[in-house]
Amino acid sequence: MTLLRFACQDEHSIENVKSVEVLAEETQFSIEKRAEDERIEAEERRLREEEALRLAEIRRKRIAELSAIGDCWELEGYHGSLDVPIELDGMIVRSKGSLDQWCCIRSIRRIKSRGRFYFSVTIVKSPESTNTWKICVGVVPTAFKPLADRRWVGAQKGYAYIAGTGGKCHDTGKTSPYGATFGEGDCIGCLLDFSQQTIEFFKNNLSQGIAFHDLSGPVYAAVSVTPKDCQVRLNKEYPAKIQ
Repeated sequence: MTLLRFACQDEHSIENVKSVEVLAEETQFSIEKRAEDERIEAEERRLREEEALRLAEIRRKRIAELSAIGDCWELEGYHGSLDVPIELDGMIVRSKGSLDQWCCIRSIRRIKSRGRFYFSVTIVKSPESTNTWKICVGVVPTAFKPLADRRWVGAQKGYAYIAGTGGKCHDTGKTSPYGATFGEGDCIGCLLDFSQQTIEFFKNNLSQGIAFHDLSGPVYAAVSVTPKDCQVRLNKEYPAKIQ
């Protein structure tokens, strides 16, 4: 009987030892798994930070490049990310968006509310788009938000000359009759006269007439495009003051 009792105790001791060993193994596995998860999370965080720095450096270099050639157009996108719908190739803006998604670019410095100013852009390529307006050229106020719901020039109290309709718009989603349509190869100029509060657009140096009589500033020169792979050359002259 005594021997049987000792045998049972030995069996229980062995089971207890096995249980402790299994628990130790499970605990060690949990520790290693947690450590691996933390390592992966730290690596992902490091990669995100490196990507953010890379994109910031891309934007810094782009702005520096533009400044170096005396230009003053600025990309309006998510910190210059190559994944945003617009990218800059030299002085040509190229849309990478969908067939109807508005993408904007504007001048860095604002145009003061006095005197006369002129700037121009050239339409290099204008593919088909489901958005009949296609391209808008004009000016926007300081409160204009280029990334807000992909707004277009002519919305948010902006003023625009519309490529696809030849019309104009101001603070609205509707086009009003104005001038000729424009597309590939056309140079579109914009003359601002703050003394008369007018905006006049030109197609290949031919005036389309006074578009607006209620100009107030300050404003920024701006362009919106929708067609995918649409390309617009930002002519290097800053909106020049005219005597």
